[in-house]
Amino acid sequence: MQAALKTPETLVSPEAAAADPLQAYVGRMETATARLDAAMAGMLGATLLTDWTSESAFQPGETAPALWHWAAFPPTAPMRGLGQDGHPQKGGDGDFLPDVGLERRMWAGGALTFHAPLHIGETMTRRSTIKAVQEKTGGAGRMVFVTVAH
Repeated sequence: MQAALKTPETLVSPEAAAADPLQAYVGRMETATARLDAAMAGMLGATLLTDWTSESAFQPGETAPALWHWAAFPPTAPMRGLGQDGHPQKGGDGDFLPDVGLERRMWAGGALTFHAPLHIGETMTRRSTIKAVQEKTGGAGRMVFVTVAH
C-alpha cells in the first residue's frame, strides 16, 4: 500500500487553529492505493463465508462481496511505531489523524455508498479528508470525534 499525505486545505481559519490546535487537522488529506488480491480474498472467504472451500477460491476479475474493500487498506507501521493500543502512534510528524490525548479509539459509525462493484485484483484508490474535529464531554468523560470522509 502506498500512502501520501497532502497539506491541509484552508478549511479552518488560522485564528481557529491557533485557539484549538486540533482544528489545524481539518482539511488534512491522505491518498492510498491498494489491491484486494486473490490470496487476501481467499483468506477472507475462509474466515467469513460458511460455504467457502478451497475449490471456490476467488479468481482475478471476479466480483468481491460488498465491504471487502476494508481489507485492502490495513494500517502498516513498524513495531516501534505502535502505541499501547496496538494501532499506529498518533500525532507524529506526517500522521494523518491528530493525537487527541486519549488512550482509546473507537469507530463511532459510518455511511457507505457503493457506486460500482469491486473486482478481485483491481487497483483501488482511497482519498481521505478530515472534515471535522469536535471535542465533547459525556457520561464517559471527555471524547473527541474526528470525522473523516473517504
